[in-house]
Amino acid sequence: MLCVVDADGRLHADAPRYAAAQFADPAVGGVQSLVRIYNRQHPLTWMQDLEFSVYGTLFQAGRNDWGTAGMGGNGQFNRLRALDDVSDTVGPWRDRLTEDQDLGLRLIGAGWQGRQDLRCIVDQQGLPGLRKLLRQRTRWSQGNLQAIGLLGTVWRAPRGLAPRIEQVAYLLMPFWQALVGLSLLVGVILAVTGQAAFWDGGATYELVYIYVLGFGGTIMGCVSARGWLRGLLAAQVYAFYSWLLWPVLIRSTFRQITERRDWAKTEREALEPEASAAA
Repeated sequence: MLCVVDADGRLHADAPRYAAAQFADPAVGGVQSLVRIYNRQHPLTWMQDLEFSVYGTLFQAGRNDWGTAGMGGNGQFNRLRALDDVSDTVGPWRDRLTEDQDLGLRLIGAGWQGRQDLRCIVDQQGLPGLRKLLRQRTRWSQGNLQAIGLLGTVWRAPRGLAPRIEQVAYLLMPFWQALVGLSLLVGVILAVTGQAAFWDGGATYELVYIYVLGFGGTIMGCVSARGWLRGLLAAQVYAFYSWLLWPVLIRSTFRQITERRDWAKTEREALEPEASAAA
């Protein structure tokens, strides 16, 4: 069993034990830990912590029965034999902007199962600066666009029809996000200018329609991660954060079309203030 931990990662002591229990199933090739943000005192890092919780507890854990949970790099466990199955002359990882996502999808394509274990926890550092966060998410978004090339791989995976459809829909997520974002924008413009009415009930119903269209999925995700009361309250703030990141789709698409693959590593904050030099 091999574990991947980022330089800023803090793997909980009992995480390897929980991962090893998953590998008792010989079909499991990878186990992903639940990512938490340890410096979540800043509003931006608090929302990143909620974001990872939503992704892990809803999207990832929901795939466990199908064995199609993805790999995220930090806190990722892999069976060595599974890595051998997807290795080429330079090893199992390829030169991709989101290389661990790419690896997880190829493991699934090769017939191995991926699991999300919510008991396995790895802490990492969030980004309190918006500029750094947008740059990081643009890289991730472009990596998602690169992963679309694996559509054939996941469709041919030895799974049932439903898991294969889910994986294809997951790979096409950037297109769904762009479609929903544009639909919401057009809907707001039409409602504000009075060019179209979605309901005969007036502006109140139009606002409800726009709210459900733009934030319904966000609310469900927050409720799954935090429970009904906390989730509903958190969703109102988190919805703003999720739409704040929507423009990265435009930037990542432009980079992919122009074949820009260069990227600088995300700068991290110092864990503790540097001690002043002795006089």
